[in-house]
Amino acid sequence: MSEVDAIPVAVCPHDSARALPLWLELTVVLGNLSGHDLNLIPTADFEEFYAAWDRARLVYANPLDALKLDARGFLPIAQSPKSDEVVFVVAEGLEPTLASFAGQPLACVEGQFASFLGQELLEKAGFAPGEIVCLPSWGEVLNALRGGRLKHGLLYKDFYESLSPVSLEGVRVVEVSNDGRFGHLWMLHPELQAIAGDLKAALAKLPEHPLGQLVLADLGFGPWKLEPDLAHLKALVQS
Repeated sequence: MSEVDAIPVAVCPHDSARALPLWLELTVVLGNLSGHDLNLIPTADFEEFYAAWDRARLVYANPLDALKLDARGFLPIAQSPKSDEVVFVVAEGLEPTLASFAGQPLACVEGQFASFLGQELLEKAGFAPGEIVCLPSWGEVLNALRGGRLKHGLLYKDFYESLSPVSLEGVRVVEVSNDGRFGHLWMLHPELQAIAGDLKAALAKLPEHPLGQLVLADLGFGPWKLEPDLAHLKALVQS
């Protein structure tokens, strides 16, 4: 198959922009194991990533983007072994417990996965927050706590892991969730439904492939979850 005929692949820039060579290698190995030529579309940011959706036929997307692709008819074929999680943080000087969130204003970012998950986990634990204060970005949530405007907040784990110790001065981490239900998903265009089995089999074989083993280890991935179900994710967003 020529490069022109290769299946275009797009990968969430949170992942690919930080480790593009690894994702290029993963795409090559996945193509070899599946018997289908795959061509990674490099995307430096989400603007480029979303623009690539019109031509991409296989997309590795975060949970909420996976729902957008589901609305376009894309099919979930595998879920990342690395779960997407939320980090509960409080302003310095406050008791670092989930119980302290009960009834208090909560800083988060509107419409973001970590905001949905954090609120659900607090409610399940019996510590439902008070007013939900939506800020433009996770950085603004951090600034609100550091500046004393708010005392309790949520951060997306991916964002939290990108921070330096200096960036976290003035806040205390209460807990990093270990919910494990949700993760990035491989989403396949409906016109390629016939090769879903080939791609799933290739993903299952990656840990046994010499280069696949190395790439997965460098990405911090274990075995893929090959029977993903979007029902729990849809319920989380609609709650």
